[in-house]
Amino acid sequence: MQNVVFIVMDSLRRDKLEVYNDEVDFTENIDGFAKDATVFDDVVAQSCWTLPSHASMFTGMYPWEHGATQRNLNLDVEEDLLVERFIEEGYDTACFSINGFLKDHSGLVEGFDKVENFGLSDKFEFVNKIEGLVEKWLQTESRFKKTLLSMGDTIFHYWGSEMRETEEVLDSAEEFIEDSENFFVFMNLMDAHEPYHPSKDYKKKHVEKNSICQDPTDYYSGKKDVDFDEVHEHYNASVDYMDDQIGRFFEYLKENNLWEDTTVILTSDHGQMLGEEQHYGHQYLLHEKLTSVPLIAKDAEERENVELRQLYDLIPKWAGISDQEISDTDEMKGFYDFPEMMVNRIPNQCRDRLYRKHKFIRKNNMKFIETTKESGEKIYEGRSKENGASKVEVSDEMKEELSEMESTSSSTGIEDKEEEIKDQLEALGYG
Repeated sequence: MQNVVFIVMDSLRRDKLEVYNDEVDFTENIDGFAKDATVFDDVVAQSCWTLPSHASMFTGMYPWEHGATQRNLNLDVEEDLLVERFIEEGYDTACFSINGFLKDHSGLVEGFDKVENFGLSDKFEFVNKIEGLVEKWLQTESRFKKTLLSMGDTIFHYWGSEMRETEEVLDSAEEFIEDSENFFVFMNLMDAHEPYHPSKDYKKKHVEKNSICQDPTDYYSGKKDVDFDEVHEHYNASVDYMDDQIGRFFEYLKENNLWEDTTVILTSDHGQMLGEEQHYGHQYLLHEKLTSVPLIAKDAEERENVELRQLYDLIPKWAGISDQEISDTDEMKGFYDFPEMMVNRIPNQCRDRLYRKHKFIRKNNMKFIETTKESGEKIYEGRSKENGASKVEVSDEMKEELSEMESTSSSTGIEDKEEEIKDQLEALGYG
């Protein structure tokens, strides 16, 4: 029975790791880890942003099955979550992160013995109050949604540097491990997620221009020009830093004689668009740069392909607490609901392009995509795995299969909370 360290490198593109791209020369620690681990070549994320992707890893379900999407920002399923399978085996469990969705309000951290989040609410009281209101809204059908989301976006994009506490995350994980016998530790590291605020040492190594457009909305609206070569530089500097911190943590495990008894999994919940097809960030579509992700695991057997949702069964097997046979899948699938959470950030001139629902099925190196516009019109594409130009017609049979991938999510709400939320917002000066 192995210990488990499960690290999600949020928003990390697979082509930014040396093990997947020979042109990269700044991820030597992860590359070193990969030499003694299993590197999976074909791995698909079930969505392009934190909540549904993590929910799929933690439940083994597709987004339209677990229902945690843009329209329902809460995971609530009857089945045991991944962490609960380890709790049943007597493990001490902990979640350390900076990501605002890895908190109680989302349902993602249900069951963990210890949850520690290093976001802004732990540093500033006014952020904590606003976050509390947002958490209430997440359980309502609130007409104040745009106001709350706008405040949250402003906090994140303009004070995001306060959220880059990867060292704190890893230090806390080490402290927890020291007091545990058998441990399951999950971490989410946010360095590859915009906005990018690498330290001076890493900027000096990678960056020529200090100031870049940090907010994808400013790019889509045309408020700011974006030189994506410069964005890549900041992204690379941030990934370089994260790689060094991961390397430091791995050394801790080795120096404390924990390495041989610990199954270690590195992956990403999704990638990041850095100018491809005129997109920035990771919302609004299911491009291969977003859904094709890295996966490197110690003590894991090779597999031809993996959906991230399969980690729900694979990690217990690799750790030795399950002997379940896990079959390969001929089809890999993903889903992105209408971006209700992001609607206030979509410029009017981009609404038809960005306010859409997407589904895909990947089969035989082809990706079949169904896009639903706000009007209800459906568009179908058959693309190569690399997201090249459309190459094949989508058959009626495939269209029918795509149509069956329907979201079970709903905007569940409690109307009588709205006045309470409004009063509290006004008390904070947001009336």
